[in-house]
Amino acid sequence: MNFGLRYDHNQIWETTTSPSLATIYKLNQSETAIKLVYGEAFQEPPAKQLYGGWSDRNANPDLKPEHAKNLELILIHKTQHWLHNVSLYHAKYYDVIREDAINDAKRDSWGLEYRGQFEYDNLISGQAAITGQLFYTYAETKSNQSYDHQEGQWYEKSTSLGDISPHKINLIVNIPVTAAFNINFKANYFHRTPLYSRNPLTEQEIKVSSRVLFDTAINYQHSHWLLSFKAMNVFDRKVFAPGTGKANAGNDFSKRSLGFNNSLSPQPGRSLWLTAGYSF
Repeated sequence: MNFGLRYDHNQIWETTTSPSLATIYKLNQSETAIKLVYGEAFQEPPAKQLYGGWSDRNANPDLKPEHAKNLELILIHKTQHWLHNVSLYHAKYYDVIREDAINDAKRDSWGLEYRGQFEYDNLISGQAAITGQLFYTYAETKSNQSYDHQEGQWYEKSTSLGDISPHKINLIVNIPVTAAFNINFKANYFHRTPLYSRNPLTEQEIKVSSRVLFDTAINYQHSHWLLSFKAMNVFDRKVFAPGTGKANAGNDFSKRSLGFNNSLSPQPGRSLWLTAGYSF
């Protein structure tokens, strides 16, 4: 069992105490373990919301920190080629700072995460093992605040927080070709994503489409030098992500936008990178 206690004193926020507790039980010598972890934490308000107000962004020097409580159950199991890590979590957030620079929201999040690491013999004789990682997450987050676009104001009602893909998969594979040369592949999948309540596109039931992005890298190590060639978004997919902040611009371009922040944010297309590094 592990215990932790963090105490913070700030002349603005006064004092905050954040306890943590972890219990670990090994079912056998090394292959399987169970963890139960509880922790509390706080997040200071960002400076731009404290003091950086302008015509479309409120500021509030009286903001207080957000607080979170998290409970997580973790199962770890090791096999010949894999290290499996599965966790089920539940987190509560209160005194949440919304984009209007006020502490008036609560959020409730639960989900499932899988983190796997693998290692297999290389098909190329005499070379290091093929390694990689596989991640999967499922998340559902509720907020107690919902935005009424007709009235132009918030009201208390449980709703999906939005802007978080409910399903995400990440795969990374590293293949050594020679002692100095290796190839790395990465694939990212994001399931169809609902938008934040404040986003005007929610009235049109618009969501961010499911998308898969691929990256690759070729690395060459010689003495103290490392030469890398990377290709990001290999297939040049034209994709969007949810807008940031209020995301209140809308999509009616026949007249003035509803706000300053894009409701959807275009993501970078294909990019090529050549980098060189030297280790002293």
